[in-house]
Amino acid sequence: MPSKHVNVARTFSSEVVEYLRKSRTLKEIGALIGLGESFISLVGRGERNFTVEHLIALEKSLNKPLPTLILEALQESVSEDMKSQYGDLLKIIRESGESRTSLAKEEDSEKTGRHQY
Repeated sequence: MPSKHVNVARTFSSEVVEYLRKSRTLKEIGALIGLGESFISLVGRGERNFTVEHLIALEKSLNKPLPTLILEALQESVSEDMKSQYGDLLKIIRESGESRTSLAKEEDSEKTGRHQY
């Protein structure tokens, strides 16, 4: 019996493209990370995958923490019986990302001697 290996990186990468396609074209997605429209199309079809560097570039371009991007992209593929738990996890990660952003802003203002209120 042949084993069924799933290339998680490609599956995940295509999910990210599908998620981003809800509000952007392939060309716009590529521009976010410096890749061509044809490469993004291959990723979307599962024929290529993003590297960690691509994902970090997306995180910076979208100004969205990578864990949040990952969970949002995969949200559609979660089974119905897991949606509640998944929603709770997404909420926690979003709040964690917001906390990190607030802390980073506070650290920056302390370094420059300016406080934002």
